[in-house]
Amino acid sequence: MTIKILKNALVFDGINEELLEGASVVIEDDRIREVSSGETTLKGAEVIDLKGKFLMPGLLDLHFHAYSISFDMRKLDHMPKPLMVSHSIRLLEGALQRGFTTVRDPGGGDVGLRLATEAGLIEGDKRGRWIWYRLGPSAVDDLAGSLGAIVESSAASA
Repeated sequence: MTIKILKNALVFDGINEELLEGASVVIEDDRIREVSSGETTLKGAEVIDLKGKFLMPGLLDLHFHAYSISFDMRKLDHMPKPLMVSHSIRLLEGALQRGFTTVRDPGGGDVGLRLATEAGLIEGDKRGRWIWYRLGPSAVDDLAGSLGAIVESSAASA
């Protein structure tokens, strides 16, 4: 079990309008365990001082087209697959850099992109994985656990 504490953060928890100043976020393995106003200490935890930087849950884009690199459908239909994949990797990594930790592709993308992210071939998040790349409406079900963890940790600190 790995525990990290992000301390001295300006936190937007996604629920309350007010920002938490000087807050701490405890992360156990890859889950948010606790969000608290003020400093938290745990024996053996790695502590990272954010020095007042802004921290928030990852953004969700539930209508993302990884292979839609052009509005010219004729161009897309005749584009070699490796070139299309190269463009889509740039789109996916760009989304991650803008704060999106979850995207859902309702059509067009394929499972190969997801497998590439899980294999570490596409830039990943701090856990070595990329954002959740999902195909179709099952993404909403997949998100419930993540959002629930954020809500639960916010409620625990209240």
